Amino acid sequence: VIVPARYKQKILRWAPKQSEIWALDVRTGEVRWKYLVPLYYEWSAKGDMEGFSDRRVHVPMRLICLPAAWGSPTLTGDGAVHVGNMDGFVYSVRDANGDGFIDPETEVSRFDSGGA
Repeated sequence: VIVPARYKQKILRWAPKQSEIWALDVRTGEVRWKYLVPLYYEWSAKGDMEGFSDRRVHVPMRLICLPAAWGSPTLTGDGAVHVGNMDGFVYSVRDANGDGFIDPETEVSRFDSGGA
């Protein structure tokens, strides 16, 4: 389950966006683990500003893309979740030791895709 970005401040436009990745037990629906993704401080998806000037002239009704905060997650046989985020990173998260907690140092990797 991907918990969408939520805003940490009342002013939505510039507030950092916080999201979580959750793994649920397929039989019970109970949360097996959660991973709190680092805050994202931009107001649009990574890479969105590159085309801003052209869109401003040619497509003024849609200045920014504002894609969904997350891509569709992929689950692997070893229990890992792989998913892209609007911050431009593809995350791979796996509770390797099965303790129900995600250690960001040893159980999370991320790849900078260069855009969202």
